[in-house]
Amino acid sequence: MMSLLQFLSIAMISVSSFLYQGKLTPPFDKIASAIEKGDAADLASHFDKNVELTLPDNEGIFSKTQAEQLMKDFFIKYKPDSFKLMHKGGSEKTAMYGIGVLMTGKGKFRLYIFVKKVNGKYLIQQLKVSNDK
Repeated sequence: MMSLLQFLSIAMISVSSFLYQGKLTPPFDKIASAIEKGDAADLASHFDKNVELTLPDNEGIFSKTQAEQLMKDFFIKYKPDSFKLMHKGGSEKTAMYGIGVLMTGKGKFRLYIFVKKVNGKYLIQQLKVSNDK
C-alpha cells in the first residue's frame, strides 16, 4: 500500500511536470498559429535578425527579411492545411525546441524549430522543414 508521503511525492512530480510543460507552450503557441495560417509575416515576427533556415529547395543562414520571403514562397507553394506541434523541450530560461507536422495539399512536412531567449523574448534561431513521407 502506498504511504501518504509516497503519494504526495508522486503528485508533486506530476504537477511540476505539468506546470513545466505549460511554461514551454507560450513561444510555440503563436509560432504554431502562424505556421498553420501560412502567415510568413507573423512567423517572421518571431525570427531573430538571422535565421538558419532549411527548406526542401533552399538552405542557409538568412536575414529576417530574406527568411520571411522564403517562407512566404514556401507557403504559396505548399498551402498549409494544419500544423500540430508533436514534441517540445528545453530550458525555459535559455532555449527550447519544438517538432511538429505540417499537412499541406501537396504533402506532409516535419518542422524542427529552435528558439533562444534574446532580451527576454524567445526568437527563432533555426527552422528546418523537411519532407515527411
